[in-house]
Amino acid sequence: FQYSGKQINLERPHQDDDAATHIALRTQDVHASYENIQKAGLKTLNEPITNADGTQWFYFLTPWGSQLELVGKVKKGN
Repeated sequence: FQYSGKQINLERPHQDDDAATHIALRTQDVHASYENIQKAGLKTLNEPITNADGTQWFYFLTPWGSQLELVGKVKKGN
């Protein structure tokens, strides 16, 4: 993403500010995705986290340095 314009603050937004530092993509299996990301040699920024509502997520970096988030729900039976 690129911030531009005369009245735009060019300072990069902080961490989880809306639309600031990453894009989130949905996955059917967060843990399998985490393992596949690691096998591909990409840098993960945290292990999968499970929220109280069953939402799971983790961050990783693309080869060009963009931060992505994979998010999903706990699979039933787990």
